[in-house]
Amino acid sequence: MNSDVRIGILVGVDISNNMRVVLTNLAKLIGGVYDLDLIVDRRVAVGGLGNYYEIYRGEGVDVADPAGIRSAWTICSRYLDRKRPDVLLNPCKPQTLGFVVALLGERHNIPSMVRMTGETFRQVSLRSGIIGKGKMWFLHEKMAGFAYSRADRILVVGKRLRKRLLDRGFDRSKIDVLPQPFDPVPFEIRRSKKKLKRELGLEPNKRVVLYVGRLSWYKGSDRLLEIVKEVSRRSKSYQFCLVGSGEYSQRFENFDDQTLKLAGNVHHQNLPDYYNASDLLVFPSRTEGLPNVMLEALAADLPVVASPVGEIPGFVSNTASSVKEYVEFILAERWARDSLPGYFSWDRQREAYTKLFSEVIQV
Repeated sequence: MNSDVRIGILVGVDISNNMRVVLTNLAKLIGGVYDLDLIVDRRVAVGGLGNYYEIYRGEGVDVADPAGIRSAWTICSRYLDRKRPDVLLNPCKPQTLGFVVALLGERHNIPSMVRMTGETFRQVSLRSGIIGKGKMWFLHEKMAGFAYSRADRILVVGKRLRKRLLDRGFDRSKIDVLPQPFDPVPFEIRRSKKKLKRELGLEPNKRVVLYVGRLSWYKGSDRLLEIVKEVSRRSKSYQFCLVGSGEYSQRFENFDDQTLKLAGNVHHQNLPDYYNASDLLVFPSRTEGLPNVMLEALAADLPVVASPVGEIPGFVSNTASSVKEYVEFILAERWARDSLPGYFSWDRQREAYTKLFSEVIQV
C-alpha cells in the first residue's frame, strides 16, 4: 500500500505467538489504509508478518539487557534516523517498548500511542521478596507510568483498565478503549464435536475441559493442577486437554491419558478444532488484560469459567477465585454460554481503528 501516512510499530527483540496474531489482524484491518513498518531486532523471525509489513531490522545491543529496553531504544532510534513515520506505536510491553515509543516520539515530535494490555499496576502485589517487588515497581509503576504520562494517546483494551488509569490521575482525554484486533470467523466454523474429539485423540464420551495458554504460575497453572486432581478424584466423566507449554508442563505428565491430554503447542490455525471439540474452557489466570483465549472461546460458543481479573468479568458470567469454586462449577455442569460482543465484527473494528489513527495523525 502506498499511502500518505506511515505508522511505525516497535516490537523490539521478540514477538510472542499472541502478538503475531494481533499484528496480523491489525495489518488486515488497516494495512489497506496506511503504510505499516514493523521495527524489530535483525535476529527476530517475522515469518508471515513480512506479507503485511515493511520490515525494518535494526541491531540491538550485545551487553546485558534483560528487559530489552536498551535494544529497543537503539533499534527505534536508528529507524527514526532513516524514516519519519506519522505515528509511533507500541503493540505490547508498555513498561519497555511503550517507554521507548513515548520518549522518542516526544524527542522527534512524532505522535506516540502506547497500549495498556494488562494489569500493569497489580504486578508488584503478585511478586514476593524485596528484589522481586522492587523490579516490578521499577518496570510497571515507574517505566510504564512514565510511558502513559508522556504518550499522546493511551490505548486500553477495556473499561476496567481505563478506570485503573483514571483512578491514578491520568489524563482522561487521551485514553481510548480499543480491544486488540480479533478475527472471530475461524472460531465460528462448527464441526462435529464427537468426530473432532476422536481426531484429536480425546475421549468422545467424556466432557472435555480445555485450557489454552502458557503453563506458568502467572497463568494459574498451580491452580489448574489442583483442579485436575480434585475433579478426576471425584468423577471419571471428564478429560482435561491442555494446549500450551511452560515451566509447569512436567507437573501434568503423571496423569493417565483418559484423565488429561497434553497437546503441547498448537499452531493458531489449528486452535479452532480444540475449541469446537471441547465442552468447557477453564482459565484460572492470576492477571490478565483481555485474553485472546477468552475471545476465541466466546466466538466458538464454548462456555468459559475464568478468574475475575482484567477485563474478564465484563465478558463472561462464570467466574471463580479459588480451586474449590472451579471444581464445584465444573462438577455442577451449569455452564452458561456468553456471546462475543457485536463490536468484534470485522467492519466495526476497522472503523474504530481507522477513526482513532485518523484523529491522532490528523489526516
